[in-house]
Amino acid sequence: MRPLKPVLAAFVTTAVTTHFSFAAWPSLDEVARRAQARAPALAEARGQVAAAQASVAGARMSAVQNPYVEMFSDTGKYTKDLQVQANFWLPIELAGQRGARIAEAEQLVKLRSRNLTEARARILGECVVAYGDLMVLAARLEQAKEQEDHSRAELQYFTGKLAAQDATLYEKSSAEAELGRWVQQRMEIEVELVSARSRLAILMGVPTIELPPPIASLQLPPLRIPFTDGQAGDLARRSPLVASLMTEAEYWSANKERAAAERSVPVNFIVSLGRGDTGEARYGGGVSWTFPLLQRNQGPIARAEAERTRTLDVRQTAEQALESRARSLYEMMRVANDALKAIDANSIPAAIRVVDAAMQSWKAGKAEVLKVWLARRDLASSRARRLDLVGVGFRAYGELAALRGELP
Repeated sequence: MRPLKPVLAAFVTTAVTTHFSFAAWPSLDEVARRAQARAPALAEARGQVAAAQASVAGARMSAVQNPYVEMFSDTGKYTKDLQVQANFWLPIELAGQRGARIAEAEQLVKLRSRNLTEARARILGECVVAYGDLMVLAARLEQAKEQEDHSRAELQYFTGKLAAQDATLYEKSSAEAELGRWVQQRMEIEVELVSARSRLAILMGVPTIELPPPIASLQLPPLRIPFTDGQAGDLARRSPLVASLMTEAEYWSANKERAAAERSVPVNFIVSLGRGDTGEARYGGGVSWTFPLLQRNQGPIARAEAERTRTLDVRQTAEQALESRARSLYEMMRVANDALKAIDANSIPAAIRVVDAAMQSWKAGKAEVLKVWLARRDLASSRARRLDLVGVGFRAYGELAALRGELP
């Protein structure tokens, strides 16, 4: 049987270049960079930016619109000949419609770009959580395999003893049940690993990803920037979500200005040429102007103002919520880290000593093997709860990454 050794590791809080360094398994930084570049969910956001940029070309069209020509001809009972008249109309935007249209289109590009940044931040958070889940499951699998190896060796021992009529069928059957317990747990973890590997591979934009190497004592990723009390408020104000909402409010302001400018339709400058019924040439000119008295884009303007108010209200609420959430996430990281230190220093070493003592007592014939199994189960439970804390820490770290838009 493999010896059980306690592994005590301290949590590191200094800034580092990568969180983990393995030959075949990528670091969290590498996974994050790839996910932010190739995650399928970002394709829609990038497409929205491209579509917004294309709309700028339409907004920049000339204030002079397409001219058009009207031709009339008529005759009457008292006219000598056919009378012909042609009117040449040239619409020109004189109320600032083109400038307002360009400003709105450019603001839309900014909004879509902010949305892309926010999408990348969300992907980063999901990537960190998926990475942590995979690391935790890989550690669980390694621990389950270790317990399975111990149980398999003990089953072989009792099988041989039963053949030599030095053990009972109950002892051999109990050893089989204990082995089955750990085999079942290993297989359940392997099923979860299939889903976890797929989730991380999809986020990274790769067909598949290998299992991480076994880690004796998995730790939380280090915080690169120590947390201070004022940092939560600053993080909330600068978060991609709040920035996106602020840009959306600016877009609705530009939308309102464009709708207000388009209350006035283009002014038509008219050139008139024709021939009278006596054959004389006729020419003239005029102006056509629609007065914005009744139809003044009241609906679009009111909607834009309401959308702007809504966005600003959501932004204020989101900023307050994110500040509170940031504080709680940093506190979760701190508490989880302290708990891991305590477990590594006390709980797991004590559980290992109990297993060793139970093993010695059993080999000396002073205790039943059931005590060994119970002690080993307690050790496995302690290690499992430790991994639960690591998973909680990774989720908190992932949420912080999503709030910041970068690894914290």
